[in-house]
Amino acid sequence: MVLLKNIIAVIGVLSILYFIIKLISNIDVVKLFMTTRFVNVPISFYELLFMKMRGVDLGIIVNTFIVLRKAYINVKLKELEVAWLDGINLEKVSGTLMEAKKK
Repeated sequence: MVLLKNIIAVIGVLSILYFIIKLISNIDVVKLFMTTRFVNVPISFYELLFMKMRGVDLGIIVNTFIVLRKAYINVKLKELEVAWLDGINLEKVSGTLMEAKKK
């Protein structure tokens, strides 16, 4: 019985270590999450983590989202992600949207 408890404890510790290592390996997710908090743009850590798992370029999507939100252009993060996955140049789109808003 004691052996079983020790095995369960070791598995628990290894699971926690695995989670910490995965978190550290996703340091770009943490950096972008902190950036979104500093600029007051609502993106959850889990959204960033799931986008990373789907293989999208977080930097381009998050930076475009921040620029558009700061320009008071309402766009959903999911829309930017889908556009990026479709091969659309988000920098050109954001520039076009901001020009259209000025007019």
